[in-house]
Amino acid sequence: MNTSGIKQFIIGFSILGALTIGASQTQAIVVTSGSPGFPAPLNNTSPFGASEEWDRVQMQGNPDVISHGTNVYLGNGWVLTANHTGGKNKFNFGGSSYNIIPTSGTRLTNPDDGSLTDLYMYQVDIPDGDPLASMPNVTIASSVSVTDPGLMIGTGVTQVSLTSDTSYLGNDGFTTQPLDGDPIVREKKWANNSVAGKYTFDPGTSHPLDGAAGLNIHALLLLEFDMTTPGSGAATGGDSGSAFFKQVSPTEFELAGIAHFITNAVDNSTDPPGVQPPNTRVDGNLSVYSDLSFYKTQIEAILATTVPEPTTALLLTLGTPLLMARNKKRS
Repeated sequence: MNTSGIKQFIIGFSILGALTIGASQTQAIVVTSGSPGFPAPLNNTSPFGASEEWDRVQMQGNPDVISHGTNVYLGNGWVLTANHTGGKNKFNFGGSSYNIIPTSGTRLTNPDDGSLTDLYMYQVDIPDGDPLASMPNVTIASSVSVTDPGLMIGTGVTQVSLTSDTSYLGNDGFTTQPLDGDPIVREKKWANNSVAGKYTFDPGTSHPLDGAAGLNIHALLLLEFDMTTPGSGAATGGDSGSAFFKQVSPTEFELAGIAHFITNAVDNSTDPPGVQPPNTRVDGNLSVYSDLSFYKTQIEAILATTVPEPTTALLLTLGTPLLMARNKKRS
């Protein structure tokens, strides 16, 4: 694994959507201060040159349920998210709600051994003439390298303050909105970040990064929260299924990753070890995404298909014996 530039390599795991045994949740994108003494940018509107990417990322299911996470619209009616999230029975886009084709749900598999992953695609029914029908298919990155710059877009809970209000082990950071708040405060935000490290899993060996979370992603991207870099971001609770877009040019992006979990700092100088307080993101924390270049062929093959709605499939099934009966009568 290439971990160049990573300050803290972890230790505790947090699932960005629903809680899993041995793991904790993540929240929405947190954004650092622009520079010492200045508040963080809001980053809650479309970033320059990436309006289409901004539109593709949506809250999944019920916005008031943190475990419902985030999804990414790929095109041709297909949506990509993290399998461990809930709310996959409802798709919202631009203020409209769309029906999901029940038979379309598909878990992606690892191409090296065929095992199921935490990546999930489903297709929605788009009426003729709907604006969503005109959105082109997303480009999946064919490769992702360490130091590649990009754009994180998520819809989880966000920071309480726009200035640093907490620290752990000497690392400054932010307190985030509680995951059990009433109401839960989620917000769509974006941040700039670069790939700090990559990890590729060898089947048959232990998986130190996502083994605790049990998500079985064989190729991972590690994005580090850097408080010294203006606009750097970290994923938080509700961001499971959100996107990392690799920046190819100032106005050109490719979908490179889907968020699955975050890491928390651990203080090994105490017995038992100390753990970073909940609802915080501090300098050096990692946001962990699947490397979609590893799954590109599979995603594009699914993206090119259209699953018939159940009513259509039923008509086709019923039409076959009817046609046979007519032919028999004529003979």
